[in-house]
Amino acid sequence: IYPGQEICWESDVPEKLDRGELLTLAGSSYVLVEFLPSVSRQSLYQSLRTLRLAGYLPILAHGERYGALRKEGLEELVESGIQIQMNYGSIGASLFDKEERWCRRQLKDGMISFLGTDMHSIHTRPPRIAEAMKWLRAHLDEEELTRICHIHGQRVLTNQNL
Repeated sequence: IYPGQEICWESDVPEKLDRGELLTLAGSSYVLVEFLPSVSRQSLYQSLRTLRLAGYLPILAHGERYGALRKEGLEELVESGIQIQMNYGSIGASLFDKEERWCRRQLKDGMISFLGTDMHSIHTRPPRIAEAMKWLRAHLDEEELTRICHIHGQRVLTNQNL
């Protein structure tokens, strides 16, 4: 078990990280950061850029939650070096759910670097990993699945670039 936390963005996050008041992931340069789902695309970009300029490597938590990235912008973030985390539970099994289809498309397009459970309790928010893994194994090649589920996590632990 390594120290770390998901940080809800506020303008003083870089300073708090510098002072050790907030944790990076496993003492690395990687920072798991989340925003309010209603954040504007411009605010999201500016905030993530601020983290980068401060020397941190942002991982955007719950990338599927931000309406501002649904039509455009996710690819641009990834190309600028921002890593995207998605919840296993967002992959789903429904062919008819528009949001689940969007999430699966991002996975197929290589936009997602990490998967997480966002589990707060086994009763109120179960992890749903097994259901998601069925879809992942059926639709992603083994190399991509290994990259998302293992290699990137190992690189965070050793503070290597992805």
